[in-house]
Amino acid sequence: MLDREPAAYRRTLESLLQLAESGAVETLVPGHGSIARGRDAILARLQEDLDYLEALEHHAAAAVREGHDLEATVAGLAAMEYRGKSGGPFPMAGVHRENVRLAWTAAKAPRQAAAPPKRAKPGR
Repeated sequence: MLDREPAAYRRTLESLLQLAESGAVETLVPGHGSIARGRDAILARLQEDLDYLEALEHHAAAAVREGHDLEATVAGLAAMEYRGKSGGPFPMAGVHRENVRLAWTAAKAPRQAAAPPKRAKPGR
């Protein structure tokens, strides 16, 4: 589960990917899901997570541009594919919903920041 905007987690995964490509990582123990052992398994897991984040950020930003609220975005992105969607030993539906919320919030933030400042009322 993300605990901040997806971009921060993506940067961490990209750094780990570089380490894994060089062979410096032998075992990957994620916060959710199964352990990955060996270079190929680790690279595949990191790439899968990066692909998920890219799709999540893309779809959340599109939802914000189209004016969808958080509830509609969560409902719309429930169809996304991700590891653990169908349950199994590490069910991830709740984690995915929270990730959608964080991605939607991050995508919405620049729009809110770009709003013009409120003017003070005359006489105040």
